[in-house]
Amino acid sequence: MIDRIALSLFLVALSAPAMAQQSLAISGANPVTLTTSGITNVTLPTSGTLLTASTAASTYAPLASPAFTGNPTITNTSGEGLAINGTGNAAGANILLEGSGATTPNKGFGASGGFFVITNNAGSADILSLSDAGDLRVTNSFGYTYPISYNTAPTIYSGFGTSPSVSASNGTAAFSITIGSSPGSTGIITMPAEGHGWVCDATDVTTQSASVFITKQTAYSSNSVTLTQYNDAAAATPWTAGDTLLVKCSGF
Repeated sequence: MIDRIALSLFLVALSAPAMAQQSLAISGANPVTLTTSGITNVTLPTSGTLLTASTAASTYAPLASPAFTGNPTITNTSGEGLAINGTGNAAGANILLEGSGATTPNKGFGASGGFFVITNNAGSADILSLSDAGDLRVTNSFGYTYPISYNTAPTIYSGFGTSPSVSASNGTAAFSITIGSSPGSTGIITMPAEGHGWVCDATDVTTQSASVFITKQTAYSSNSVTLTQYNDAAAATPWTAGDTLLVKCSGF
């Protein structure tokens, strides 16, 4: 962990006026090298001194509103490096990156609620989070040229009997459909709008028989998928009411 005196010197350097000296090396248990566009001689707090908002503003004024133009470099040879403590903040420890216009709005990143997070322009929502166990989550879509999946549950457009339902889902990646009463042999699922369409696989995990043999995708559009049930002779036949279909889909 960087010595508190080293960290205090770095923060003072952020707002100090320029002078000829371009870098400063600090020796100690955790050596640190600061490279700035300039630094002045200042009186630093002693090691272990706790700075509050009032003491920072009155005694160490440069720390109250640090500003810097240039390219500071911190070289840490041991320990964890620069530490930002957010334990007293409900939002955790965060850093704001200010964008350069409407097309590149602000983003924030930090540690909050046990996750590494990237926040949206308004700072009101985490658009990406990574747990300590390595679980990655995004709030909308994930993909390449076009999203592979969306964090939006599909819905039933038509078919699958009377009062069918999407009974569980992990967005569009995987979901289950409960067949309604008096079903036919086809059903259409509404999906989020894609670049071209959707590729889906479906399996009836409740009934396996000569008449309920295989469920296949038979049509698609940019925002829909059609599934059809076949018997063992490849003829379209009705599902059994109450059956569960497990479906997985990828967009393209």
